[in-house]
Amino acid sequence: MSKESNEQTRYGRGISDRTDRRTVLQTIGAGAAVTSIAGCLGGGGSGDTIKIGHIMAVETDNGLGSERSAQLAVDQLNENGGILDQDVELVTADSAGQPSEAHSAVTEMVSRENIQMLVGTIVSEVALSLVDIASENDLPFMITGAASPRIFAENHAQNYDQYKSIFRPGPVNSIKQAEYLAEYGQYLSEEHGWDTMAVVSEDAAWTQDITDITAGLLEDSGIDVSVNERVALDTNDWTPILDQVESSGAQAMIGALSHIPITGMTASWSRNEYPFSVDGVMIAAQSPQFWSDTDGTAEYLSTATAAADGFADITPKTSEVMDAYQAEYDSRPTTPTFVGFITHDAITLYAEAVERAGTANHQEDIDAIVEELQATDFQGSFGQIQFQGEGDEYPNDVYPGESAGDEYAPFTVTQWQTAEEGDGIGGTDGTKRCVWPESYQNGDHQPPSWM
Repeated sequence: MSKESNEQTRYGRGISDRTDRRTVLQTIGAGAAVTSIAGCLGGGGSGDTIKIGHIMAVETDNGLGSERSAQLAVDQLNENGGILDQDVELVTADSAGQPSEAHSAVTEMVSRENIQMLVGTIVSEVALSLVDIASENDLPFMITGAASPRIFAENHAQNYDQYKSIFRPGPVNSIKQAEYLAEYGQYLSEEHGWDTMAVVSEDAAWTQDITDITAGLLEDSGIDVSVNERVALDTNDWTPILDQVESSGAQAMIGALSHIPITGMTASWSRNEYPFSVDGVMIAAQSPQFWSDTDGTAEYLSTATAAADGFADITPKTSEVMDAYQAEYDSRPTTPTFVGFITHDAITLYAEAVERAGTANHQEDIDAIVEELQATDFQGSFGQIQFQGEGDEYPNDVYPGESAGDEYAPFTVTQWQTAEEGDGIGGTDGTKRCVWPESYQNGDHQPPSWM
């Protein structure tokens, strides 16, 4: 049975019926306080507790996996003496993926709870809405999902001193993701002899670089890009798009889809046996329950992710976080999800930096904290984490390796495949295998059986 923590406060829309928390005493609507036992005892801003804020759309698998992973990291810190011999408490909020709601919740965290650090957000528009409140309060903010390079190019690169407290330990920004997706397309071409591909991206901030860069790099490598399409965020009928990709002669569709539900698209692609593979960044497919969600039609679909979603040992810490999470939580999502791994790493590396700085007082000692964060060389569960310097193109962004398979913030791709008997996820026939890059591969990429 899962062990539960009693050190968590939730702001926002209330507790999800999928989260395993028993400490909530009161919920009063969106943006209102949810008071924890620790808060009633005077822990909020009293100086004897270090409070970490977490902001994410917690009704999604990635959001809830991140929240749980944050709690796991906090619990582990407390089991080892806390931070600077102080207890650590998690204060968490549901952003609902909306900038205004996230801003309201974080304002409450800062003013009422006196959080000393903020972590989270998978939506780039949400991250962009929070950089000012973080910078105005010299609040360390660890972005652990949103990939837009604008966060750093439009802030740190223009006025580093103002935005110095904001870091992204992962994933790599969408410009690097665009380059890595082109490398992955080249791998598919070499592996299967495919010479025509389509690029399909949702119309969101984080995908613009994929539209602008990936197709050109594929063509530079000799691959014909027959479609380079952006689709509306409210798309629910995928037939015209799938038909367009098929008629174009593409053998692979490289997608960049995060906000759009893709369960229906996946089922339509599989059941109608469209003669091309589906690969790319498919956020919903990162969920360990995606096989069940799609009644097994997810077989052969691939998605880029962090830490290979825990299904390959990227570092020795990958399995440590995976095992600890699964010992703690047995309900959906049954793995940390890609954001969860990065969130766990972010809290742990922040704790180490604060210990080195000798202070968590960001209001008075932010320069000391930033200096130690800048000095980070941390082996996390999803790779080695260092940050780009003040004079680099994207200051405080995670340092990307020379290639997707480097030890620094690696870019891994997993594919849904049929599991060996009795070895499927959650009693299903499906499992995930890391198919790229070669340095982390534990399975071969399989083209759809009907191709």
